[in-house]
Amino acid sequence: IYGLKQASRAWNIKFDQAVKSFGFDQNIDEPCVYKKGSGKAVAFLVLYVDDILLIGNDVGILSSTKVWLSSQFQIKDLGERV
Repeated sequence: IYGLKQASRAWNIKFDQAVKSFGFDQNIDEPCVYKKGSGKAVAFLVLYVDDILLIGNDVGILSSTKVWLSSQFQIKDLGERV
């Protein structure tokens, strides 16, 4: 499947469905941005090709999202920003 034009679209559809099932909402204006929040706690997941930027103001949401992502996809956590 790698190298085919349809591969990236198929992966994007799978990722989109998975992230939404975990409670993230897709941004209407920027479809590569997802948001999950509860009260004042919020997390944003930004997708660029096969890279993900996960940012937010609640360690609990960020941690649970990382654990969930690693259970669904093969990921490499590059850690927190310096």
